[in-house]
Amino acid sequence: MTDMINHPPHYKDDSGIECIDIKEHMSATASDCFKYLYRVGKKDSAILDLGKAKWYAERSQKNGYGVWHPNAPEHVKDMLQLVAQSRKGNIRYAMEGGFGWAVGLCDCVYRG
Repeated sequence: MTDMINHPPHYKDDSGIECIDIKEHMSATASDCFKYLYRVGKKDSAILDLGKAKWYAERSQKNGYGVWHPNAPEHVKDMLQLVAQSRKGNIRYAMEGGFGWAVGLCDCVYRG
């Protein structure tokens, strides 16, 4: 039986790294942006997930927040790269580039 509380399938992928393992080391709005990019099309529609990712990216930029929590361990950034490598196209590009990219990229993908 799938554990929808502790390990929902839309937050685990081929990289073997769960979304929360990276998300918990990010600032709040960046982590939400990452969450929606991570699960694109796995829970809700890809368009909805990308729209939400864009909204959180815009909030993060507007408020001047960085991506990472100040005490985030360095290995978490390596984990993000492993997750990015399991993606293709624009989602991979987004995850590899840090979160300053997110508004323009999500807007591009979101609008088609």
